[in-house]
Amino acid sequence: MHEQGPGGWTAQRYILRHVTDQDIPSYPVSQGSNGPIGSLELAACYLQAVPERAAALVTGADNLGTPHFNRWASLENGVLGDGASAVVLTRRPGFARLLSISTGSTAEVEERFRDEEFPPVTGAGAPDRPTAAEAAPLDEAISEAVGRQGELRTELALRTMAEAGLDVGDITRVAHIFTGREG
Repeated sequence: MHEQGPGGWTAQRYILRHVTDQDIPSYPVSQGSNGPIGSLELAACYLQAVPERAAALVTGADNLGTPHFNRWASLENGVLGDGASAVVLTRRPGFARLLSISTGSTAEVEERFRDEEFPPVTGAGAPDRPTAAEAAPLDEAISEAVGRQGELRTELALRTMAEAGLDVGDITRVAHIFTGREG
């Protein structure tokens, strides 16, 4: 979500070099909270597109200790921390199977995370992003979009279960991205 190193540095090639040091495809996907789940969906499509492809490594990480982000005051209902995850998606049998995956986004929420100056100034001279307490409250349209996220999650869950041939009673655990209700 935020730059993780010097300008022009590519995190995906750093991971590639230290994991395999092979000349294989590596792609950055930056979608904020939805990045790792969206990347898993893209990896599944990548494997299905060419039968000779055997596996895909999906990694996700964020370091929120950048000077332009105040992790301690960015949310009214929580603190954002650094984190990382990795999963290997393969055609071979293993301890788990990916039966279906569905992702979605609420496009209107984009307005909540931009400054009044748009397009923004980037780089060393960029102003700090205001904290949630300093930011203007959500206007009615954005508030409705945030409310719609619950409906979208339900729709995605039901569609994914149907594609996988599962009923609600078959589900024992659920993982989804964080959504704060700021403002």
